[in-house]
Amino acid sequence: MFVAKNKFVTKTKDNAEYFDIFFTNMFAMMPSNETWKLHRKTCSPMFYKNKLTMMGKVFKEHLTIATSKWRKEVEANGETRILLSEEFERIYAHTINHICFGQDLNDDKFDWLWFDIEKDTFVEKKVSLRLAMQNMAKITDTFYWKKLANPVSAIAKLLFKMDLEIGPFFKSAHENSRRLQAHLKKYVTDRKSGVTKSQMEGMDLLSAFLENQDVFSDDAIVNGIKGIIFAAIETTNFSSQTLHSTFAQRDDIVQKVRKEFDDNVRKPVI
Repeated sequence: MFVAKNKFVTKTKDNAEYFDIFFTNMFAMMPSNETWKLHRKTCSPMFYKNKLTMMGKVFKEHLTIATSKWRKEVEANGETRILLSEEFERIYAHTINHICFGQDLNDDKFDWLWFDIEKDTFVEKKVSLRLAMQNMAKITDTFYWKKLANPVSAIAKLLFKMDLEIGPFFKSAHENSRRLQAHLKKYVTDRKSGVTKSQMEGMDLLSAFLENQDVFSDDAIVNGIKGIIFAAIETTNFSSQTLHSTFAQRDDIVQKVRKEFDDNVRKPVI
């Protein structure tokens, strides 16, 4: 949507409605109008080379923290076993949170209505942003099946212009949306007032958004960052799991990738 200028994406009302429960007016889901073009153009400098380099350093920092922990476990026990899905999700959550806000705020906990997908109910608990975003994905999917893919909802909307959102699920989901918006907006206002500062030399995404306050309101900044966090954590997590499971099973692919890395990336030792 961002890099290809929507060339391969047709954004429909259903797309927007699917995400609207948590991402109201997220610029990536806007129709490709003049406002969208302005937002996209303003965001482009966020991904220039020097900023990407800084993002890479942040990723290396959080990956080093994880690998150091695994190494200590091996030294203490002779081996260690990790669950790739959990470990990589944690690494990327910390990395992307750090890149978005200029500091790793992922362990700050706030009140959340935790959705238990098996029991189809919400439970009040304190969670980190990482767990809230993870739970949010379940809520969003359930929202789709309860409303957009529900034939009763579709018929009611088509024939009687009724929106069947009334009920404990939708009330709780919208309450979570309000809580998440307030939690993230505090980071924005704290940065603007000088309470917090970027640890990335001003190369984090929040700093870039705040440099363009004539284009992005505080709510637009929050929605943009939410969209980035939501989209980036799971995609990088799943792609990394695929890579590592492939490497574990195919030594020929490991050797091929290692050779390509040596030929194209690694600097010769003098």
